[in-house]
Amino acid sequence: MKKILFVLALVAPGAFLSLPAQADFTFTSEADVQSLLDQITGPLTLTISGGPLSTANTLGGLPHFRLGGGAQLLGLGFHQPGKPVSDTEKILLPSLAFQGKVGVFPGIRVAPGVGGILAVDGLYRLGYFPIKQLDNPKYYGLGARVGLLRDKGLVPALSGNLMYSTFLKKLEFSNEVSGVKVYQVLTYKMSIVSYRADFSKKLALFAPYVGLGLDKFNATANYEFRDSTGAVHQNGTWAYKRMLKRSYYGAQFGGAGFATTLELGFAEGGLVHFGAGMSVGF
Repeated sequence: MKKILFVLALVAPGAFLSLPAQADFTFTSEADVQSLLDQITGPLTLTISGGPLSTANTLGGLPHFRLGGGAQLLGLGFHQPGKPVSDTEKILLPSLAFQGKVGVFPGIRVAPGVGGILAVDGLYRLGYFPIKQLDNPKYYGLGARVGLLRDKGLVPALSGNLMYSTFLKKLEFSNEVSGVKVYQVLTYKMSIVSYRADFSKKLALFAPYVGLGLDKFNATANYEFRDSTGAVHQNGTWAYKRMLKRSYYGAQFGGAGFATTLELGFAEGGLVHFGAGMSVGF
């Protein structure tokens, strides 16, 4: 009996890499679907909005830019719908992202060594969950960084970020329930507005940074259960709005030309993420 695991299609693709091979999921009710969506939407939000993998420093206006890429790994607890919460398992959710910054406005200098006030950088992010079986679902983000101070001499960097991210995926799969083939169609959509406040200071060999974040998300889903003739015998909608708080701590090694970054972050619900990235710029 061939089963295409519903959970693999919903848990931000990539998570199945750490699910036990013997896991068996069948979904026969709307309650099962909604339970699963409730569990994975928070981790999806944190992964898509991502850690900055960057210091708080602004670029200094045109023609400066920075291009890079990074990977994230988020650990979370998951219990199969229909089973007790005590059966919660630890799984890992990986993602890859390409991101860039371009200087827009260099900011205002108010004194020697004190500048970058109201500097603006444009931000973008293109990420995906690297699962070929699910066509590598992608997410996108656009935003801006506004500087309060630019790192120079004894002055640290302070800045705030605002980014809008979106994720949309339609999935079709099937399994067998009591010997009868059942088909499911799911359309899942999420939009996220992310706010960040960052602090960093360049030292001799590296630049440590810390930040606080707030992710405000709006997720919706439409789902259908169909029989072998294609007739819909059950359908429904699901919606979830919430704000998640997060903090992160990282260090960037290198200079303006080439740099590597390591980052550790924490979020509500005991979620922990680790990120690593590389970037080049001018």
